[in-house]
Amino acid sequence: MTDLCAPMSLGDVMLSPLDQRDKEGLRAAAHDEETWRWYTYRADGPYFDTLFWPDFVAHHRPPDECHFVVRHEGRIVGATCFLAVSEQHKRLEIGGTWYRHDARGSVVNPTCKLLMLERAFACGMQRVELKTDRQNKRSRAAIEKLGAEYEGTLRRHMVLHDGTPRDTVYYSILVEDWPRVRDGLRARIDAL
Repeated sequence: MTDLCAPMSLGDVMLSPLDQRDKEGLRAAAHDEETWRWYTYRADGPYFDTLFWPDFVAHHRPPDECHFVVRHEGRIVGATCFLAVSEQHKRLEIGGTWYRHDARGSVVNPTCKLLMLERAFACGMQRVELKTDRQNKRSRAAIEKLGAEYEGTLRRHMVLHDGTPRDTVYYSILVEDWPRVRDGLRARIDAL
């Protein structure tokens, strides 16, 4: 079985497991208040050291949770994670994904999702879950563009960093969906 938490790369995009040496690169990438609007945490400014970094490090527990640093053309542009990994039930979540503003809408996200989905299904997963805030139109559009199936909304499921209640929208990609999703991602990456 492939190691779920091993590094991944395609073209100019690389996902590497969390390393303490990436701290300052992540700090620079996270320095944008708008990035954190729909999150339960923030990582810009002073929040990086007080909230984000300690939590990011503490929750990187391979193989149950794998945090990756995302690089594009060698520069750190964000992070993403495998969460809620259940080998017993053959499912996991791709989440905690964020990118600096100039990486959004680029080849970065479709490449990351192709790599992560490929890895998940190669490791025997049958279900990959994705979720986002109901109001986060950009994230919802990106998930829907993947070809993920909408499964429902959990009302007042979480609380955002500013105290606002969050309705969480759930999506999934099943192993039988993977060939269609994979082909769509490859076509998008080739077009970019």
